[in-house]
Amino acid sequence: MKKLVVAGGALLALVVGEAGALTSPDLETTADAGSLEVSFANTALWNGEDIPKSMECPRNGGSSPHSPELVISGVPAQAKALVVFFRNRKAQHNHGLVKYTGAATTGGSFVVPAIPHGATTELPQGISVFQGGTDTGRSKGAAFWAPCPSRGYWRFEITVYAVDANDKVVASKKIKWGGAPS
Repeated sequence: MKKLVVAGGALLALVVGEAGALTSPDLETTADAGSLEVSFANTALWNGEDIPKSMECPRNGGSSPHSPELVISGVPAQAKALVVFFRNRKAQHNHGLVKYTGAATTGGSFVVPAIPHGATTELPQGISVFQGGTDTGRSKGAAFWAPCPSRGYWRFEITVYAVDANDKVVASKKIKWGGAPS
């Protein structure tokens, strides 16, 4: 189902699931969209298998929760920004939706900085909330909300979209962010 929202004078359509949670950002994909390479900058902390306990929400014992810093390569020349979507696959919760407009490194990769848990205004350079940010409970409107599983084992994923000047997807990649027990 699509939900229409007015943000900053622009009409946006967000793809939402049955419970109203955002399941993916509403981005048009070009016919020849390619694939990106996405990795964690700190592989000692983030491995795509387990979310470190210190990176979970404070309610679950997280001491300094933030998103993983990401290294993105293979970004097409027509891309003007990267959109990063943090998602809880089990509960269909959106844990963050941001746009990154920083410059590439000298090697041509982009490094999307870590985003503090619950941040709405004091964001790392180049990061802005995109299409309303998070959509769940206390976290509505935040750029990023750390995993906060309530019971069972929860799986999280990250999708990175390279977008052109009109926010059309020219390349993308989904990776496992990791899992976390309650």
